[in-house]
Amino acid sequence: MAFVASHGNWTVVCAFSSAYVLTRKNAALSPFKCIDLSADEANEKANEKANDAEKKKTTPVVKDIQALCCRFSRDGSLFAVATNRKKCLIFDGSTWTQLFSLDLPKAPTAVDFAIAHEKRLVVADRAGNVIHFPLKADVEPRSDAEDDEGTAIKHGGAMILGHLSMVLDVKLTADERFLLTTDRDEKVRVSNYPQAFVIHSFCLGHTQFVRSIVTWGDLIASAGGDGSIKFWTLDGQCISTIAADSDQPKAILKIDLAVHENVVRLAVALENSPTVRLLHLTRSGAEVAVQTSHSFEANDQVWDLGFADDALIVLTSNSNAPLMVLQRNSDVLEVCDVGADIGQSITHAKTELPPLKKVTSFNNVEAYQQRKTDRVMRKRKIN
Repeated sequence: MAFVASHGNWTVVCAFSSAYVLTRKNAALSPFKCIDLSADEANEKANEKANDAEKKKTTPVVKDIQALCCRFSRDGSLFAVATNRKKCLIFDGSTWTQLFSLDLPKAPTAVDFAIAHEKRLVVADRAGNVIHFPLKADVEPRSDAEDDEGTAIKHGGAMILGHLSMVLDVKLTADERFLLTTDRDEKVRVSNYPQAFVIHSFCLGHTQFVRSIVTWGDLIASAGGDGSIKFWTLDGQCISTIAADSDQPKAILKIDLAVHENVVRLAVALENSPTVRLLHLTRSGAEVAVQTSHSFEANDQVWDLGFADDALIVLTSNSNAPLMVLQRNSDVLEVCDVGADIGQSITHAKTELPPLKKVTSFNNVEAYQQRKTDRVMRKRKIN
């Protein structure tokens, strides 16, 4: 998979082993910088082998790195991208110089920033752990902290909460009082932050994995494998449920929400589909309703999407034209010409997550009886 994140006039596409920084003006995206995500690892290998000149010359850098997740901080000052090599790189969101390189104990699934007080990076992983790291230049690389499986946590990181299944998304509320986490076991957890061991509430009601979460004021919107978008209070009460596709429920890949001039828009990407749904929402008291709904067809399967101020950026699997922009008040997804480099990375991007949908069957008696009958028949033939 590949990912896109936007803030202000910046848009970043993370695909394969590169992060492409683009500047945006209206519907036009222009290349600004290409960041090689393998460069940090290559430097480490070079330092380790500095005393062995021959090995240094003959050892190639293996570029099988895959970007797994990325995100801007809320103010746009920081940007993080994490890879399957258990590395997370943090960049300055204006100069695009690398500030930190963090070693992670497990492969990450989602990241977010805490910036209100002390700057921290919050990382969720496949093992169900959520760890936060202080973003300080004087933090020692080594640490005595460990996760729940005994894996060392470096760079001053500390495990702050854990799920019993894979954590798929993590997000802090705007005031950073609460940390929201979603998992493969159909639930949303609301925890106090930074004392995340204190559980504020659970949001229970989804029937499949919960893959994406956003906030809207004091409300939470979540979506995932059951094809529904649910709106919750922070106390765990579900106040509204919206079907993303009324004809046939499909798993939802990603949702994003934007408020511009009191107009609330929710963008929805369906899994393994080129369809993008754009919902205009209204809120009356304790209810959320869809005022208008529009569907757009991208040029290929949608991999990610996100709002950039008043525009919606859509990333697809089309290697010839992977980026599309939907301007506010427009009814057409416009293709952006951003050069061939991003397309080449798109062709090498892979899906690192296993299938998330759980297939459960409690009626296994018939299958058992059939296996027993087959076994008896085989014995009779032998005799």
